[in-house]
Amino acid sequence: MKIFETKGLMETGRLVITILLMVFTGECLGQEKPQSVTVNLELMQESDRSLDQVKEELLRDARVEAVQRVTGLNIKSFDAQAETESIEENDAAYFQTFRRLMRINVEGRIVGENTPEYYVEGNMVGITYTCKVQKLDKDYDQYFKVDISSNKKAYTVGEPIEFEVTTTKDAYITLFSIKEDNSVAMFFPNAYLQENYVKSDELRLIPNEKERRIIDFTAQTEGNQEVYSELIFAVATKEKYEFEKLAEELSYKNNWITLNKWLMDLERDQWTEDFAQIVIYDN
Repeated sequence: MKIFETKGLMETGRLVITILLMVFTGECLGQEKPQSVTVNLELMQESDRSLDQVKEELLRDARVEAVQRVTGLNIKSFDAQAETESIEENDAAYFQTFRRLMRINVEGRIVGENTPEYYVEGNMVGITYTCKVQKLDKDYDQYFKVDISSNKKAYTVGEPIEFEVTTTKDAYITLFSIKEDNSVAMFFPNAYLQENYVKSDELRLIPNEKERRIIDFTAQTEGNQEVYSELIFAVATKEKYEFEKLAEELSYKNNWITLNKWLMDLERDQWTEDFAQIVIYDN
């Protein structure tokens, strides 16, 4: 988990932030009617995995399968690339799933889901998952891209974290975070860093040298974890949107569904997204 510390402004404080992941949800006007999909999957519970871990993996895979069925897009081809991008083997399944869903967000999105039903038979765990998937028109701007990366792929506790962002068109940048429990937080812009305009093809450091006199993003793990991973989610918009109400809503409904419903209110050709993974070691 990242911590940013304010320096000499108003009051000194530490604000815990958790960085991005996402599956997009929400209904879009003018699109096809959402389709109801039911997915049944099974997975063997190995001795080194808890039942909750197996259930989490089943739910992630069921979501991917549901979107794939409606869109007709074969996303298994993404696996090899996602595997090479992942740093920690234990995190691979979780982050690969959301990479796949993010890659197909212009094809289809989950717009509602029922509570999944699980069953256990011996060492096999199964899920019955029902959701609605919206197949989307491809009205996005294929020439509008954002790229985000961190100054390092792996950190030790206490090291400063810096993000590098570029866009192919002039844009406004908003950064979110997401943890493995699906909780989401918006951490840029914030009360101390408010300038989020980026000119096309110019590198924007977050925080830059001037901003680091005010605020730092510092690497921290969560709880007693020795290795901690997060995804950083960057949204670039052609116009300046006021996300303050979203940030407020995320403070008490901090999940990806809340974030995605907000994004669905934006015209699809007005925004684009990218993500990056970082790993923190408690050494």
